Amino acid sequence: MYHQPTWKVILSLIANLGLAIAMLSGASAAVVAEGEFDLAIELKAPQHVEPGGEYVINIAYENIGTVASPDDSWVKATLPAGTTFVSAADSDGNDLPPVAIEGNLLTWHVGAIAPDSCCRHIMVTVKVAADLPNETLLTVQGEV
Repeated sequence: MYHQPTWKVILSLIANLGLAIAMLSGASAAVVAEGEFDLAIELKAPQHVEPGGEYVINIAYENIGTVASPDDSWVKATLPAGTTFVSAADSDGNDLPPVAIEGNLLTWHVGAIAPDSCCRHIMVTVKVAADLPNETLLTVQGEV
C-alpha cells in the first residue's frame, strides 16, 4: 500500500487596483478603491493506493480575494515519482487536459478567477507503477 497525504498550499498574490474618478464640477476629486486577489489551492488524494492501480487527485482552487485574478492565472501540479498522468476532468466530468505536460509537471491555464469564488476543481487520474516498492510515500505538489 502507498500513503498519499492531503496537501494544502495557499499562495497569496496581491495586486492593487486603483480607480480614479475625476469630478467635472470645477473642483476635482479622486476616489481610490483598492483590492487584492488571493488564490488558494488544495490537493486531496486517497491515503492508500495499490501498485499498478489508478487513483484521482482532486485539485481545488479558488480566489478568496476581493478582485479578480489576472487573465494569465495558472494551476500547476507535480505528480509523484512512480506515477504517470492518465487524464484530467473538471468537477462535471468534462475533459480538461493540461495545456502542458513536462515530465511529471502538469499545467492548466485557468484565466481570470472571480473574487470570492469557490471552488473550481481539476480531477487528475494517475496510474501507479506496478513495480513501485510497498510503503512508498507518494507526494503531489501544487501551485496556483
